[in-house]
Amino acid sequence: MLNVMTVKQRLWGIDLVRGIAIFGVIILHSDLGETDVSWTWLFIRDLFAFAVPFFLATSFYLTVSKSKKQKLNFQLRLKRLLIPYFVWTLIYLVYKFSKYIVNGEFSRLNELWQDPFKIIFCGGAAFHLYFLPLLIFGILIIKIMEVTGIKKLWTFSNVTVALFVCLLAYELSRFSNNAFDIEAATAFNNLSQIFLEPGIRSVLLRLALVSLGFALWCLPYILMAILLNINYINKLMYDLKTVTIIGLLVVFLGLSFSDTLYRPTATSELFRGYIALILGINASKYLKKNNLIANLSACSFGIYFIHLIFVELSYIVGDRLVPNMFNSPSTALFIAIALISLGFSWLATNILLGYKAYSKWLFGV
Repeated sequence: MLNVMTVKQRLWGIDLVRGIAIFGVIILHSDLGETDVSWTWLFIRDLFAFAVPFFLATSFYLTVSKSKKQKLNFQLRLKRLLIPYFVWTLIYLVYKFSKYIVNGEFSRLNELWQDPFKIIFCGGAAFHLYFLPLLIFGILIIKIMEVTGIKKLWTFSNVTVALFVCLLAYELSRFSNNAFDIEAATAFNNLSQIFLEPGIRSVLLRLALVSLGFALWCLPYILMAILLNINYINKLMYDLKTVTIIGLLVVFLGLSFSDTLYRPTATSELFRGYIALILGINASKYLKKNNLIANLSACSFGIYFIHLIFVELSYIVGDRLVPNMFNSPSTALFIAIALISLGFSWLATNILLGYKAYSKWLFGV
């Protein structure tokens, strides 16, 4: 039986899914928000929409697993996430500033510092950087659970009830347009229109509402991680039968297909993220050491940070080489952009990881 409690071998399946997920992130960004796209592209986007939920699920699951054996070193985790976050925030601000100057879009320069709160607390320098504050907040919740002793209450029934309540609360917040809004860097938009006021009070209230929005987003993932780390559930998860694995894969694909037809839900995202994690764990039983997969997995954090620059450069270079190429972009073109961006991002990350003095600042390692 493959069991995380007793086996120290590397879980190559998680590395494989992590590599697929980072490509999925690039897929999601490769159309740069284009809305006039084919149904095929929408399905591909929804198929890869498990990427961020998978990264959240994996991070929280492994963090909870480690916290069962030793105290969570929150300061170290914070340092490894905060430093790259602020460095890449600066990089993207400089990148956008340079882009606006070169393109003669001087009127857009004011956009860079119109909302300091969004830049500092919500990854506003580039829309994908929100993931770092969200991840930090989730790890902080796990640490608070550890310090306050809530950890002692992690029984199956307690965690299951808490998971149901938190997931329901998060679903309701999304349905009512009160969940964290990445674009606006606000939470509880309907309520904030009534209560937010100019000045210091509005900043403090906005911080409180965003924090609550982050908590609602993270808690279902954290509670699911706790549930899967309960010993007997953990043992079952690491040794699923083939028919169960196939069943989970069918559910995963079914959820992806349903999101193309209907509005994605928090429940769908949560389950796809954790199903991907469980499939990765069980795939490890059939995979041997693979240096390419291991390298892609090790570079995934860096690829996440840098890929958006290469996506935009692909558009710029492509438009220069073939004018009007992007007037009616196809699914094949979006996939080509994603593959090119992955290749250059992977190469750049590999090179930068070789310089330890820079990699600490850029990637926290």
